[in-house]
Amino acid sequence: MKIVVTGSIYTGKTTLVNSLRGIQGIAILPETASEFVHRDKNIVFRPDFQDILFDEQTKRESALQSQGQHIIVCDRGIPDIITHAKFFGQEIKPEWEAWMKTYDYSFVASMNDVNFNPPAGMYLENYDWDSFRNIMHKLTIEVLTTYSLAFDFLIGDAEYRREVVLKRTQSLLEFHKGRINKKE
Repeated sequence: MKIVVTGSIYTGKTTLVNSLRGIQGIAILPETASEFVHRDKNIVFRPDFQDILFDEQTKRESALQSQGQHIIVCDRGIPDIITHAKFFGQEIKPEWEAWMKTYDYSFVASMNDVNFNPPAGMYLENYDWDSFRNIMHKLTIEVLTTYSLAFDFLIGDAEYRREVVLKRTQSLLEFHKGRINKKE
């Protein structure tokens, strides 16, 4: 089962995903984009950036699946690639759309429960980050809805969000096990 935690920037996604580390049966896939951006913050302006992310993200997801991980929680994923491509007016690639079907569920981190203070040295100084965050949030919901990927909104503090994810993941796992047993 593969779950993606998505949402706009600085909404607590990474904090949530990191809080799941060490839980038996849950494999964590850290955010791919941030690794690239930490190496070169100008990479976000490359026209092929979403393609680079797609290749790396799918490689990492496939590696975890091939290891037999039962529950994979991704800190961002292909929904975010499509969301960013839509924002920048880029083509949505068929392989991205096909990969969307590999996710079983998603969680969207609410913007309203996390204070946002853009860090110094962010890509663009004096940018209207609040508007960007709102647009990205709306586009995220649009992408998840368009590709019929079920989701829950994550609201509240980090501990509450963690409990919501754990409870939902457990119920999804039980549902999937039930479907597998019926097939046998």
